[in-house]
Amino acid sequence: MESLSNPVEMVRRSKLPSGRDRRLVSDEESRLVAAAQNYGGEIVRIIPWAIETAMRRGEIAAMRWDHVNRTVRVLLILKFKTDTLRRVPLSLKVLAALDE
Repeated sequence: MESLSNPVEMVRRSKLPSGRDRRLVSDEESRLVAAAQNYGGEIVRIIPWAIETAMRRGEIAAMRWDHVNRTVRVLLILKFKTDTLRRVPLSLKVLAALDE
């Protein structure tokens, strides 16, 4: 059996970029909001939050009031995809959306 080789050892994995870096361009935001309004529900209120903070859907869904620090305008994310603790800065626009 010593002459056999493991074919998996010969497979090279491609190097994938770490994360995404994309923002909405042109009329994408207005089209997104229009589609959300057409869909209905409270999703329209979440869109500005998601765009402004660049948070993932699961991160937004897992938010808790006790993770928001209004004094320093930061949201602490404890459960996350990358296993790295994140502090999300909260702009005045995001705090206004939160107050709604």
